[in-house]
Amino acid sequence: MKGKSRVKAREPANQYQFEEKQEYRETVWKILAENVKAASTASVLFFPGRHGSEIKIALRYGFQEENLIACEENAALLATAKWRKSYPNIKCYGNKLSRTIERLAVDKVKLDAVNLDYCSNLCTAVIDDLRKLLNYGVTQPNMILAITLLKGRENRTTMDIARLVFKEATGAVDRIGLIQSLLTSWNYWTQCLLKSEYRSNTKNMVFGLFVVVTAEWVKHQFQKFYESCVNEVDALLQLDDEVLMPQSFESYQALQKQFADRQYALKIKYQEFKDTFCLMKHSSYFNPYTRSDAQWRWHQLFSIGKRRHREDYSYFQQELSQTRQLLIKSESEKAQILQAGYAYK
Repeated sequence: MKGKSRVKAREPANQYQFEEKQEYRETVWKILAENVKAASTASVLFFPGRHGSEIKIALRYGFQEENLIACEENAALLATAKWRKSYPNIKCYGNKLSRTIERLAVDKVKLDAVNLDYCSNLCTAVIDDLRKLLNYGVTQPNMILAITLLKGRENRTTMDIARLVFKEATGAVDRIGLIQSLLTSWNYWTQCLLKSEYRSNTKNMVFGLFVVVTAEWVKHQFQKFYESCVNEVDALLQLDDEVLMPQSFESYQALQKQFADRQYALKIKYQEFKDTFCLMKHSSYFNPYTRSDAQWRWHQLFSIGKRRHREDYSYFQQELSQTRQLLIKSESEKAQILQAGYAYK
């Protein structure tokens, strides 16, 4: 009919304005605001739909209109959305998420948070979207991910297999746990902030929110910690040299106690630092060690038993060098004899 849009919307006529949906939106945006570095500057990708019902909630929690990025695969729906007039500064991408990710990369956007409110169940397309989102360089090394899925209607065989590993107390498949496990297998560190579900009309929805950080970011945090302690570590290594100097027993005891107390204080500081990551799941193959000078000195301090029994190996090194020269000489003489034998024949 003339004058009316014929675009089919995914949303029902009631705009998902029932209580459970509203509580869900409030919960998600509240947690996003609490966990990003600063809501006023955070870039957030989300699915607004035709009605954009959650935009007001996002703005109320401190997110700024110009930092919100709307993604909707139905470009016509996005173009005719009523909220576009009220919020003209929201960036809009009328593409599938996979294509939007490519465009964000071209625009050099770095997302602090992503709210993926899917209408679909757990499937390979969702997993492919997640992998592309995280591996395409459009997210910050430390970001917040919210994901919502339809609970049910998946392939029966797939769910039976998933239930063997990701099983809730009720016997259902732990879809959010499965998502977290996938993120971990891709070498990301993850912390689940919330895992819950709600009923959307006749459908059951499940959602989760995660802190997602790269292994490189975690390694960088370890490096920053070692560098922050380098002066104290150097002072303790110097104190250890003083402990081993010839002196009275009383002086030795006093220096040794001072050394032990300060070393223990550093151990406590290190444990407190490690505790900031204790709630995060990560790959068992993660190795936080680097070849930095600061980390090497830290290793010396906490391998003090070996350090105190270090010897002067210069004599042995000199003897080894002489032995090597003799071997080289003998090999050379052997080669000359063989060469002479070949010439005789």
